[in-house]
Amino acid sequence: ALNTIFARSSLRAAPRRPAMDGEHSPSMAADSIAPESRQLIDEQPGPAARPTWRRWATGGLVLAAGAACAASAAVLRQQTRSSAAQVTADSLRKPFKLYDTSAKGCVAMPTRADQYDGMTDERPVEVKDKDGTASVFVVGDWGATLPAHITFASNGVDGNAQITVADAMKNRAAWADPQYLLNVGDNFYVEGLEHSCNAPPNDVADTTKAAFSSAWQGIYGPLANKPWLSVLGNHDYGGWRFDKGWPQQIGYSFVNHNWVMPARYYSKKVQHPSFLAEYFFIDSNVYDALDPTIEPEHNICSQQHNPGGAQCTANGGMANMWACKDWFWGSYKAQKHWLEEKIAASKADWKIVVTHFPCGYDGSWYRGLYENHGLDLLVTGHRHQQELWWPGTTSQYVRDFMNKNDLGDLTCFVSGGGGGISAEKFANADYGRDLLWYGFFDLTISKDYMRIELIGLDGKIAGNTTIKPHRFRMPTTTTQAPTTTTEAPTTTTEAPTTTTEAPKRHHEDDHAHRKPESHSEPGQSHAKAAENDKDMDRKKHAAAAKAVAHAKSSHEQARETKNAEAKDNEDVKQASKTTDHKQVEKKGTQQTKEQDGKQVEEKKGSKQASNHQDDSTREDELVFKK
Repeated sequence: ALNTIFARSSLRAAPRRPAMDGEHSPSMAADSIAPESRQLIDEQPGPAARPTWRRWATGGLVLAAGAACAASAAVLRQQTRSSAAQVTADSLRKPFKLYDTSAKGCVAMPTRADQYDGMTDERPVEVKDKDGTASVFVVGDWGATLPAHITFASNGVDGNAQITVADAMKNRAAWADPQYLLNVGDNFYVEGLEHSCNAPPNDVADTTKAAFSSAWQGIYGPLANKPWLSVLGNHDYGGWRFDKGWPQQIGYSFVNHNWVMPARYYSKKVQHPSFLAEYFFIDSNVYDALDPTIEPEHNICSQQHNPGGAQCTANGGMANMWACKDWFWGSYKAQKHWLEEKIAASKADWKIVVTHFPCGYDGSWYRGLYENHGLDLLVTGHRHQQELWWPGTTSQYVRDFMNKNDLGDLTCFVSGGGGGISAEKFANADYGRDLLWYGFFDLTISKDYMRIELIGLDGKIAGNTTIKPHRFRMPTTTTQAPTTTTEAPTTTTEAPTTTTEAPKRHHEDDHAHRKPESHSEPGQSHAKAAENDKDMDRKKHAAAAKAVAHAKSSHEQARETKNAEAKDNEDVKQASKTTDHKQVEKKGTQQTKEQDGKQVEEKKGSKQASNHQDDSTREDELVFKK
């Protein structure tokens, strides 16, 4: 019932209604909020930017489902202050499913942000498929600046981009019914949560709860009642600093069941009715961790923006700005080793990596995971636009990027146009098909295929491709043959695999893109690929025939050589017999009859031995011929 209420309230203001049992009426709650608390929650945005759900949000009711890892029922406590009966921030949270740390498969709130690094999150994600398929939305770089939800760096243009993207998502969700969402980071612009990175993860202050309530639940409405499987972006650390409230984003995962980010890197298995998808979430923000003295506007470790003495050691973080770069690179190395082992051991039907930095970073490594361990898809963000990397793209901008990076046949996309920050709008980019300023992705997943669709602000599809899981290209890892294919893939052509240089750093507002180097032609069509396969078969048959002929010729030559050797041996033996015979006759004139008799016996024995050797030679020839 509450889901229906919030779905409706996202479209229009909620009517006044009587208070439910144990709940203040909206007017009572609003009237009893202290001014400082009201500003904390409501944040006083202008009328045009104020979400319409706020009147319901002041009701104070919190719902929690009875599934594992979620409290069976809970109402956030309504507290009073000693000075007067006032409703605090806790009682004003928008209803959500609570994470129950005592339930099966759940773990306790961490005392440090790194406590569960590399864990497998086991909270349940309930999935209902439609005819064997399920929808999954993907969004990133979405957390517009508070309190007014203004798109960062918009300068009056695209100022409501986050809200516009969210509206497009909710409109499509009304019929697509996504079961969960993948969130590629940059959740709070521009410097993350206003909290200390040295505070423990469970120190979820009112400001943190207010930020999630306003920037996430308030904007996405019913979609925030579905699991968001999330990673950190560079702005979640602080953008050009590292000491903001990233540990508290991790801690909030143990407050709200649907905010899934129990660690900086982790894995998550989602069991669909007919298949298993396993997601691997890693922190790739190492690519914005530089020496403190360079590029201060795009450097988490910046000396210019990090305060003196900044450190996050209480949460296993960097000791200071001079150790910041090494901390990120050491962590990234450990993550890569972890991911290689996890993805190789995974028995899931789909293996998907979700991270913040965009397609092309560490491309050769991801290509190795694709070719050797069954990685099926790479999901990214950071670059503030929407890009679909697939072999048949008609976007020259996307094609140039693909040809400069070594991803091979691995499909990848960038979902950095969530509206939290102004779109890139590069002058040399051919926006349109497979490339947009803002939007999100909709993945339709089944056991046998995944359709990837790029959705624009108007709700229309601006690009799409279809991929198959790794078992179709890696038969040795097949656990079950496909049986329920409902749609054939539309694109299975090869992607360019050549590269001339390793991926280079790209900053969010680096409008001076490097010009493309020489690149190969787009992928072949199905017909041409089929003709190439036939031609390859003909070449293979010709090569095989040639090999057989060569082998036959070799056998004939060997037989002739053997016969010649046998003939030479026969001649030598015959000559030897003649010489021996003459010597016997000469000796016979000088020896006694007894000696003559002995010589005759020796001659007979020699002849028998010679005949036996000839027979052996003939047997050898017969064996060779056979």
